[in-house]
Amino acid sequence: MNSSDEHEFNVLNEEYIKINIPNIFISVFYFLFGVTGNSCVLLVYCLCVKRRNNRYYIPFLALVDLLSCLMNSAWEIMFDMQPLNFNDNMGCKWIRFLGNALAILSGFLLVVIALQRFMLVCKPLRHPSSVKTKNAVLLVTLMLGLAISSPKFIFTGITEIKTRNQRITGTVCGILDEYSNTTGLLVYDIILRVIAGLCYLSITILYIFVVRAIYIRNQKLSQSHKTTARILREGSNNNSVDDRVQSSTSRNSQHEYQGREQRDSDTSTNLRNRNIIATHRFSIMFFVITLIILITYAPRLAIESIEAMDKNFAANFSDVDIALKGFFENLYILNAVINPMIYGYFDREFRVILKRKLCGR
Repeated sequence: MNSSDEHEFNVLNEEYIKINIPNIFISVFYFLFGVTGNSCVLLVYCLCVKRRNNRYYIPFLALVDLLSCLMNSAWEIMFDMQPLNFNDNMGCKWIRFLGNALAILSGFLLVVIALQRFMLVCKPLRHPSSVKTKNAVLLVTLMLGLAISSPKFIFTGITEIKTRNQRITGTVCGILDEYSNTTGLLVYDIILRVIAGLCYLSITILYIFVVRAIYIRNQKLSQSHKTTARILREGSNNNSVDDRVQSSTSRNSQHEYQGREQRDSDTSTNLRNRNIIATHRFSIMFFVITLIILITYAPRLAIESIEAMDKNFAANFSDVDIALKGFFENLYILNAVINPMIYGYFDREFRVILKRKLCGR
């Protein structure tokens, strides 16, 4: 490259950096708030809250989210600051491998959590899995995530791309030329999309059963409460004449007994209501997390599929198109940023403990 070409390249590279500035600020936001929020989640759930069935997998999901915010945000900032001159081939392979592994781990953990919700709500009489079994599930999940992501070491690396200036090409971290639009890459891309689809399908089916079980249980509880109230009213209204002429002490005793029965019934109903509401709240919480990961990861999956067929599809994009492409590519990190807010909204104990810790108590 002569001095004139080098000057043109530098000017174009700086132009792309300026276009990426909004996405750089967004990535910084993801980094700061994601790391802070997920660190708080780990602090509360690991040190201050007993990891019961409802919360057992939350620290592990938070750890994956923390690593995603920490590493993916930093990597995206680095790519945006070197839009046409990224040259670390081995670093590129590790970045694509780990980024893909974290995404797969998030999906697999949500499937495991959905299965756990199904067992807790739909099969409550079964003996709960032991800590050893849960840790074995986590280990298998980790191994699967790493194994499925390992082909990234083969297909990705430093590759040349076209730019809006026909005379200038740039080097980026992407699909290698020898694998672009090949059968092997296409098969791997299909495998990833099938895995993602199966995860979402499994989660949807499991939560349908969970919601159905909660609805049926609430209906039965409501019917039981109405029946109890009707029996008490009928017992109070059908007293015989002989009962009315009983002594004052006997009437007081009867009323006291009925009042105690009513209070016991109300207390029992309230306890059952609270238990059902608690189960319902955690089920909704994990369902919302799943819905958000679907929304935030879908654009990334679509862009990766397009790049697998044509890595230069964005060569003639306008400034706005380039910025929007970068925004939607990085949107998946937002999932890891939002999750701590979801925990805080649905889990009251988490909110209370976090407030106490932040206030130094």
